[in-house]
Amino acid sequence: MLLLASLTVFVQLDRQTLIDPGLTRFVPEPFRYDALLMQVAHDEQGQDLQAQTRSLLSKRPVISEAVSAFAVARIQAGDLQAGVDALTVAASRGWRDPTVQVAMANFALEANEDGIAADRLSALWKTQTTGPQAYALTKVLLDRPDGRKLLTSRLTSGKYGMDDFALWGARILPPQAIVQTFRIARAKGYAFDCADLAETARNFALLGELARGEAVWSGACAQPGTPKKTSDAFVFDQGAGPLDWSYPGQGGLTREFQTDGSGPILHYRNQDAIKRLLAQRLVALAPGSHAVRLDMGDAQGLRPRKLLVRMICLVPGKGASSVQEIDPALGQDTFDIPAKGCPAQRIDVLVGSGEGDVRAIRFS
Repeated sequence: MLLLASLTVFVQLDRQTLIDPGLTRFVPEPFRYDALLMQVAHDEQGQDLQAQTRSLLSKRPVISEAVSAFAVARIQAGDLQAGVDALTVAASRGWRDPTVQVAMANFALEANEDGIAADRLSALWKTQTTGPQAYALTKVLLDRPDGRKLLTSRLTSGKYGMDDFALWGARILPPQAIVQTFRIARAKGYAFDCADLAETARNFALLGELARGEAVWSGACAQPGTPKKTSDAFVFDQGAGPLDWSYPGQGGLTREFQTDGSGPILHYRNQDAIKRLLAQRLVALAPGSHAVRLDMGDAQGLRPRKLLVRMICLVPGKGASSVQEIDPALGQDTFDIPAKGCPAQRIDVLVGSGEGDVRAIRFS
């Protein structure tokens, strides 16, 4: 039993080196496989790599990781042709080996074989074995004329990979590329999680990256060909996007969406003594002076009291910056958007205690 326990410990220790390469020196020679893989991968000096990789091959000559490690050793030793030949053999033995996939994707891109590159990169995304090299090669492929279609069609053909790719793309790709890539995925039948992406898009906008937030929503969830909403009316719309009017929950504040012959009306009642947030919207007003006009409702003869409109500049990478506030009851009706440092804005509408009706807030 003691012998069996010892063997088990050594095998587990060898596997643990995949997580902690520093343990490689503690694995006895007869049990060194993953330890040798990590030693090859982390041997920056290239010391005795060929001896190590030959040991790998002798232990498991069919496994692709051993062959790809041998290929790396040959390339580092200056024998490029032998390294390439070994990578080709490794590629035919196992598609889960990230070293092979990255190398083959790179070779394919250099040879303008974009379809093969898409195969290799999609394998990395599907097995969650991406890294800096895979991200860089993905960007190269997506910049090519058919690259987005080739890679996206492969990622949408299975259960895995597309979600991670979408989140990465939302952060990294230019807005127009996000729209095009996400729409290709939808055309292939992929269904995005729009509840999650609405939050993602809104978070981008709140950080001042309104164009990125709009691109995420437009590409993944908005109906293609639907014009961007321009209505300033307070309407509760189940299909509203993250950049339309939203109505955050507020303690003590109730809202009721009504309509009459003139259109929608938002009726509210604030039972607290402090001001509460009635509605919020993210916009991108151009620099300069903008008049703010309140379109009051009168369904119940109730005009808003103690209503304030607050404009908060949103700066990329920083979030909320300068704040301006106007009180229509005092005759204030203008915001001044600075020429710099305010590419996007958050509009907050706050109401004091009591109740009232309001239709819309318009900017000109």
